[in-house]
Amino acid sequence: MSAWIALLSILALYKWKNLPINYGETALLIMAVFSAISIARRGRKTVHLCLFPYYFTWFIISAILFATMKEHDPADFTGKWLRLALFVYIIDICGPDEFDWMTILKWLLRGGMFASVLLLVQVVMDHVFNYAFVPYIRSGLTLTYMPANELTAIMRERQALGNWRYPSIFGEPAHFAEYALLPLIVVLFSEYPFKTVKRKWVCAAVISLAIVFSSSANGVILLAIVWSIWTLRQLHLRPTRRLIMNLVFFGVVAIAVVIASGVLSFVFENFMGIFASEGTSGSVRVLQGLAIYIQIPPLNKIIGLGYGCVEAYLTANRIVTIYAKEIGWEWMNAFSVALVSSGALGFIAYIYCIYKMWAENSHPAKRVALITICILFCTSGLTYSCILVEYFVFVRCSINDFHDVDRNA
Repeated sequence: MSAWIALLSILALYKWKNLPINYGETALLIMAVFSAISIARRGRKTVHLCLFPYYFTWFIISAILFATMKEHDPADFTGKWLRLALFVYIIDICGPDEFDWMTILKWLLRGGMFASVLLLVQVVMDHVFNYAFVPYIRSGLTLTYMPANELTAIMRERQALGNWRYPSIFGEPAHFAEYALLPLIVVLFSEYPFKTVKRKWVCAAVISLAIVFSSSANGVILLAIVWSIWTLRQLHLRPTRRLIMNLVFFGVVAIAVVIASGVLSFVFENFMGIFASEGTSGSVRVLQGLAIYIQIPPLNKIIGLGYGCVEAYLTANRIVTIYAKEIGWEWMNAFSVALVSSGALGFIAYIYCIYKMWAENSHPAKRVALITICILFCTSGLTYSCILVEYFVFVRCSINDFHDVDRNA
């Protein structure tokens, strides 16, 4: 089951044909069932709750708000709360004790290297052979995004027009970057027992290059932040002259690669798009939630609209913003989801839950992962995504002996 946690984002790429659930969520459901059976048989002395009190409280509030709404969507409310309940069970009940830390690290590295190598193959195939290599499974499986043939056609059309950004096996470059950052954190901060030092730095280089060539603005900015934290930590731990010279040399090489890739102009363009008055993807994700929050009644500003009630409320009250003029469109980042769904009171409680994770986990890999997911929460809608479970289980999982794992990574 620990390997499934590390591969959740990859499993979530595909879904059941006639069911509103992807393979990642199916894996979580299977884990929850086996975990419940295991706990029932052997019991548990302690329970390390973190997110449960917050979500339990706002489930009650959301249910009351849902019942008092003139127009509501039972399917949306039920679907979102079932998903949240599953996520919280895995993170709070299973996360601290049911998963093996080293197995998660091993499979994160394997998954991250697999996705990164495929992305670099896409780069070579595009530049050398002018061919869009799109590695989606098109027979027997259904992509979560859209039909595989349709998505493949879109990718190849973009490649022909010269504006294709490489997504590896994912539907978007941003989704690849969100996943690949976690294996990079494993390489740089987890003290994983690589067979050789060379293999460690090859993994770091491959994943970093793949994130750069993905042209994901989030990914490139977070890549710079993660490497900056690693650099500052190394200078703090062992500030030797040789280390400083090596850091300067590799820093210059890294900057040259980023500039040569042309990704900086795209990152800057995406960043400036946040402040655009029109609905760019950046402005919608970052500012849409705040624009909605300003328009809701004073009581809802305190307790929120309720998880699973936002879309129905926006539709019933015909609320639009300058960022998204389509009625009922609730696309926003994860922090905005917490603010709009649970109000200022709930948002403070949610921030406290994250602070509690920080205080209880001092390992550098876990804290860097928490910094990373918090920055992603400012720009990406991850509330109902399997990537949230991946990061939070990584942070909350108990650390076991590094010698317990085979050295084949």
